[in-house]
Amino acid sequence: YEQSNSLQFMGVIAVKKQIIKLVLTVMIVIAFFLLASTLYFLYEVEWKKTVIIELENTETGHSVILQEIGSPFLFGPSKVQIILENEKGELVDEAEDYIYNDGKNLNQGNISVIWTDTSANVTLCGEEQEDKSLVLQYQR
Repeated sequence: YEQSNSLQFMGVIAVKKQIIKLVLTVMIVIAFFLLASTLYFLYEVEWKKTVIIELENTETGHSVILQEIGSPFLFGPSKVQIILENEKGELVDEAEDYIYNDGKNLNQGNISVIWTDTSANVTLCGEEQEDKSLVLQYQR
């Protein structure tokens, strides 16, 4: 009888170990998915670079590229990077700024470029801001 109780007790311990392993596995899987979801959200909101528009000067071959960095969460400004490239696609000049567009998606209406002999005069436009001018030089 005593040996039977001992075997029964060992069986209970084995079942408890299996339950603990199962619970730990489920917790690890849930933690992984929470971490992955958080990292994906951060990537979308903080780091993802999206080309909004590329404008080219057909005379010089220079291009101005407007990129959104991340995206506003629900509302707020959009962080943008304005890149000036030469005809070979090499970086010539760049600037970072914000466009205050009430959290709406950016489009080609948020930028205009006037090309001169030495620079690209860029104007950033947003619904909640005055137009902002930046000058990107062909040569530094």
